Amino acid sequence: MDIAHPVILLVGKTGAGKSTLGNLLLAQPHDDGPFHVSADMESVTKECGTATMSIDGVTYNIVDTPGIFDTQQVTEEILKEIAETVDKCSYGIKAILFVFGM
Repeated sequence: MDIAHPVILLVGKTGAGKSTLGNLLLAQPHDDGPFHVSADMESVTKECGTATMSIDGVTYNIVDTPGIFDTQQVTEEILKEIAETVDKCSYGIKAILFVFGM
């Protein structure tokens, strides 16, 4: 992650589609981009991942976070991972996208 670029943070429940949305924002196939995607409601993202994209000539860091309320992982560990990433992004979070699945 390049701290010179502002951040768009993707947050939501496990299986809501955060990684899919991140891939689509990057103009990648929804299931074959830099963010790993699962076909079921199982958590795939264990650690925050980043990629960059450009909007109107401005480069942004897209940050995909692990799902909150995950039944397979300890909530405190997930929240600690997200908090550490947010701390690293404190120089410039421009948007937090809350992703809700259907």
